[in-house]
Amino acid sequence: MHVLEIDASRCCGDALCVRVCPTGCLRMHADKAAPVPLSGKLCLDCGHCVAVCPKAAVSIDGRSPDELAPARNSVTPEAFSMLARTRRSMRAFRPDPVPHEILAAALDTARYAPTGKNSQDVAWIAVEGEEKLAALGKLVIDSMRTMPGTERLVEAFERGRDPILRKAPCVVFAHGSTGYGLSAADCAIAMTYCELALHSMGLGSCWAGYVLGVARHSAEVRTLLGLPEGREAYAGLMVGYPALRYQRIPDRKPAHLVWV
Repeated sequence: MHVLEIDASRCCGDALCVRVCPTGCLRMHADKAAPVPLSGKLCLDCGHCVAVCPKAAVSIDGRSPDELAPARNSVTPEAFSMLARTRRSMRAFRPDPVPHEILAAALDTARYAPTGKNSQDVAWIAVEGEEKLAALGKLVIDSMRTMPGTERLVEAFERGRDPILRKAPCVVFAHGSTGYGLSAADCAIAMTYCELALHSMGLGSCWAGYVLGVARHSAEVRTLLGLPEGREAYAGLMVGYPALRYQRIPDRKPAHLVWV
């Protein structure tokens, strides 16, 4: 249960916190904002009230709003559009390892991705090292040997290629609770944040769909990944420094939009 507090000496009575609260934790009382009864049980700790207050009058669980970073948006629409348009699925990586501090910085951004009910339940697993990645790729291929439609992948693997992980030096997985209906969406959104952050820092990536498909029914893959009981890997990303550079932006189909 969360503790929601309003510093009446700072509150200017603009009711902004009341308006933005998604669960109705706040109300106006004597021209000041105030928590409603049982607000601690209603509060999602989303921080909207803290973020919107111009007077820093709102706090949750005793965290001082004065210590929080100021919000600013320095990214132009043009800059973000270029970032999104130039992100491409990378399947050719240099052997250089992914610096831990760069991945940590990307995940520090990804933790701000929205989650259903502000659950913040997305957790991460990173696999690195040639031996571990080779073992992971082999486990996936071995599981595919009896699956129809995977013959070409198995054949490529037998010829010494790596159609599963593309010899990426690192693979990152986002996992969530199996009992929560929004876990898959939460993990996919968080991974998209991570992917764009990595792209902005010069790293390439490609979604590791083959591993995710096998991990759902392979105890061996789950064990190698160290997935806890009651958790599922819903998003995976091969990561590494690109071995090549794309020079232009291919066209895409126009966005299909219907106003109703």
